[in-house]
Amino acid sequence: MRPQVSSRVTSFEMHAHRANPVDFGANIVLALSTTSGKRVINKTVGTNQYVSYTRSSSDGTGTWDARFTEDDSGKNWQCYYRQYYGNGRSLPTIIDVPNTNLIDYLANDGTTFRYNANPDQPRTTKAPTLDIKQLNNQFYDEKSGISVDYLRDYNTGDDIIFEDIIDKIQFNPNENNTSLFFLLDNEYIEWKFNGNITNKYKKEDRINLILK
Repeated sequence: MRPQVSSRVTSFEMHAHRANPVDFGANIVLALSTTSGKRVINKTVGTNQYVSYTRSSSDGTGTWDARFTEDDSGKNWQCYYRQYYGNGRSLPTIIDVPNTNLIDYLANDGTTFRYNANPDQPRTTKAPTLDIKQLNNQFYDEKSGISVDYLRDYNTGDDIIFEDIIDKIQFNPNENNTSLFFLLDNEYIEWKFNGNITNKYKKEDRINLILK
């Protein structure tokens, strides 16, 4: 995308979501360049990892270039770019998005991802464990019927106990890691773990993990 950057812009923020929020192992490259071609952001990130940059006076204004390059063309990403005005980020102006009670992130592919200012209330009793479908549902706001970028029932610092059946397991010798695959809505979700753990786990084993 080719955003127009005026002298009022103080900083930028980019991030990307896999269409499936529990695909934690996927990576994408976020890049932002000035009109002169100076690369000010160039970082490989995972799903829902943010990268920001504060504009300096020497960066100039005009038409900049924001790019999102995925590491696997078979995966579907939603990519977001944001400009901030003024001295702080608490009240950002979002480009080309109408006023609404939901905050919309501008997506480079025409889709939007929303943050609900009045989300569902957390459940009074959390499930003792979550399988892949329950974990995925934590990123869905039932009241508004939209996907969100936070866990409904958990806060920063909480432990999540994950338990599910391994649908497929594969050692990747070139990367020296092992991929565990879980089936969610007819799609494989791949999580990678360091080293070869195929002697510890096999297909159809039930695995229990603590996510911090």
